[in-house]
Amino acid sequence: MPENPTPNWQPIRMLPTIAGIIDGELADAEEHYATLLQAREKPYVLNDEIVDRTIRLHTEQLDFLWVYQEQLVLWRQSDQDPRLREEIDRLAGQIGRLHTALTNILTLRIVASPKNLTQNRSLPHSKSYRDYLFNLHTDILPKLSQSLPHRS
Repeated sequence: MPENPTPNWQPIRMLPTIAGIIDGELADAEEHYATLLQAREKPYVLNDEIVDRTIRLHTEQLDFLWVYQEQLVLWRQSDQDPRLREEIDRLAGQIGRLHTALTNILTLRIVASPKNLTQNRSLPHSKSYRDYLFNLHTDILPKLSQSLPHRS
């Protein structure tokens, strides 16, 4: 599979489907974050497999946000009725919240520990915890923030 495949852009009739996916991912991420916050008091309940899966899943989701953002930009650029634009704007806000939730999960101390990040194979370019956090805050987050659709 190619490393950066071209997304299959969707017609506007797929808006409800994409909205359901975004809303569902946000609800799941917020719920997972709340669960991980509770686990901070008992970090021993998170074995290496759970932490590894958490890092892999949420890193992949974070890496995919640009596709949702671009899809919304494409839909917004087309001449749509006000109700559709309103839903597109709502989803842009949801993507911002999803980005925050995913970032919060990945930077939680129990997930983003030096041991977990240096041993995790789903972070191919991270040599250390410090490198990962530096890249997250100086490279990944600003790019995602810039690509979020802005309200006019």
